[in-house]
Amino acid sequence: MKTPKLQKIDFNNRKKEFEVSYKGGKKVALHYGQLGIRSNLVHAGIDTDSNGIAFFYETESGEKDFVPYDIPLILTKDPDYLFQSEIEELIADIHKNMKAKGISKKFLARSLETSDIQVERLLNPENPNKNFVQLNKIAHILGLNLKIQLEEEVA
Repeated sequence: MKTPKLQKIDFNNRKKEFEVSYKGGKKVALHYGQLGIRSNLVHAGIDTDSNGIAFFYETESGEKDFVPYDIPLILTKDPDYLFQSEIEELIADIHKNMKAKGISKKFLARSLETSDIQVERLLNPENPNKNFVQLNKIAHILGLNLKIQLEEEVA
């Protein structure tokens, strides 16, 4: 996954919220309590040492901490981020099984009666558009079952 860089961090002590803005336009509101913060903030900003993939904050009580870019997306259950993470896990499992069984992308392309380029697209985790029919066929070629299921969110 391409790491989304942070663009701006604002905080509101009255609401006890951060507003986290990412390059590309995504904005996420994060409550202080989600990070275990109990007192007001005096300062927050993007951590330049991390090349914009974390932010820092300092509370009135003197507590200082850093927050990686993905924590607000995980805590707010951002659907785009979570979907991309699940796609990456699926593709990683396919790659692991291909390597373990010695199955090449060229073999998969021939078996699927498609091009090498299409198999590359399917197995590229940064490409979110997936043909699940073809991924299911790849799973079967690898001796696996692809399961797509809905689960209740755990609070």
